Amino acid sequence: MLLPAGIRVHIILVLSLFVGEVSASVGNEYRRTMTINCGRNEHLAQISSTYSTTHRDRKWTYVCRPTPANIKNGLTCALTSFVNYYDDEFQKVCPGSSFLNGLYSIYREGFVDRRYRARCCFFDRLRPCNCFDTPYLNSYQEAFSYDVPSNRFITGIRSQYSLRYRDRTFSFKICQLA
Repeated sequence: MLLPAGIRVHIILVLSLFVGEVSASVGNEYRRTMTINCGRNEHLAQISSTYSTTHRDRKWTYVCRPTPANIKNGLTCALTSFVNYYDDEFQKVCPGSSFLNGLYSIYREGFVDRRYRARCCFFDRLRPCNCFDTPYLNSYQEAFSYDVPSNRFITGIRSQYSLRYRDRTFSFKICQLA
């Protein structure tokens, strides 16, 4: 059944209110360089990863949300050096008054693993508080998706590697900024 044009426009507008303007961005294809970057005026709202036994690698997607004005004014963001070696666990907490708003990684087929860098954004007026570590969000070779609670930020990441499964588990440090 065809609806009149005016009704179709209203239905689309109503649906867009429920769906919102947020869409997931792809951080990488399997075995390719990964770049997750929310930019200076946004921060991570969701981060997801799926594992492929065929490619023996993870594919990442992410969603960003606007950073509140009282935080984004005066932000400076920078990539850290690599935080791990291949086949090694790591823990990286963005230093001082900063939060993680991106990741960068390279894949090396000989190791069937990735090296990671964190993108931290620094600000002067607020401090991380009421922090907690998530449990490890995935089992080896399993997918995960994590929604960052509103008014909270990812300030760190940790990961364990398994030679047996050739994969990683991930956990995040989550904080408020006050």
